Amino acid sequence: MNVAVLADNLTFGGVNRYCLDLVVGLGAYPDVNVSLLALPDQSDGWLLHEAEARAVAVQVLPMRSTFDTRVVKQLRSWLAERRVDVLHSQDYRSNIISRLAVRAGRLRPRLVCTKHGLHYFPAASLRLRLFFILDYLSMFLSDRIIAVSEDAHKDLVRWGLRGKTQMIHNGTTIPSPVNPAARRMSRQALGIAPDAKVVVFVGRLTHQKGPEALVDVARRTMATMDNVVFLLVGDGPSKSDIRERAQDLSPRLRLLGRQEDVTPFYMAADVLFLPSRYEGLPMTLIEAFAHGLPAVASNVGGIPEVVTDGINGFLCNPTDFDIMCEKLLQLLNNDMLRQEFSARARHTAETHFSLERMCLATYHLYQQLCRSGPTDAVYERSPNT
Repeated sequence: MNVAVLADNLTFGGVNRYCLDLVVGLGAYPDVNVSLLALPDQSDGWLLHEAEARAVAVQVLPMRSTFDTRVVKQLRSWLAERRVDVLHSQDYRSNIISRLAVRAGRLRPRLVCTKHGLHYFPAASLRLRLFFILDYLSMFLSDRIIAVSEDAHKDLVRWGLRGKTQMIHNGTTIPSPVNPAARRMSRQALGIAPDAKVVVFVGRLTHQKGPEALVDVARRTMATMDNVVFLLVGDGPSKSDIRERAQDLSPRLRLLGRQEDVTPFYMAADVLFLPSRYEGLPMTLIEAFAHGLPAVASNVGGIPEVVTDGINGFLCNPTDFDIMCEKLLQLLNNDMLRQEFSARARHTAETHFSLERMCLATYHLYQQLCRSGPTDAVYERSPNT
């Protein structure tokens, strides 16, 4: 079975980590030959660097501009030459280009797309909104649509795509449990005192992630606790605004920029803070749980499918900064409660959100498609999720 995974860009983020993890994970199946393709952008090419580190080859399709339709012909030739059975796209550009290449060219590949979220946002340009609409209107051309959460699955059903939609949760590699010595080393490398309480945010610094909450809640928490440190790991368009808002909070609030390896920050932290306005199913949350970090997170999108309020973390309204601060303080000030939440968070990741589980469910989906016609059987939910 020849599979091609098409990434929408080369930028750092959860969707491209998903693409890489999927390609690496599918490599464990001897009957799968998987390739990673990507569309170019103006970023520094995080996907290329990370793929090289994992010994994964990436084929970047040539595009001179957003509307360079020659990419459709290039993709069509590539798919035909390699006799691809399944083409798996991720976001609006790659979805639209995949559908044009395969359907207009009457090619053989089954079309799968993963919807990581179904969201408009206020700052979106008219051009971006147009692409969103074209993506949604052409979804019926895909053979299967993977929803990464129950929330996304319900949205797709409301769009009239019940017969094409399958829910497969995101997954991540489950690391070895963090030992005290490794935790001390991580903190020492970051210049953080052993007795400090550490709150970490990992992700793109964008409107979606609630930059106002990151600063406001940090300020309120610091006013109550003398030994709390906030680590903001990531880059994005909101970084300069956060830096300006948080000038007086340094060095207790640290803007650390994008990091190639976020593991040391998870190891050094006590709690994950994720005040997103909207989400699909954030990889950051799953990764944090795999490292045994409980979370204070927004009650939006697929987050409640990972965080059980009062069990392995706390859920909050994304606009209620008072409650966010209260829940952070509750976890930071109660070591026993935090340890209980930590154990449950890791158990949640191990039992429901492992990379092996995600890849197995996706592999079975590919098999089903290759055995049947594009409109044959209906698969609403994988038996492996």
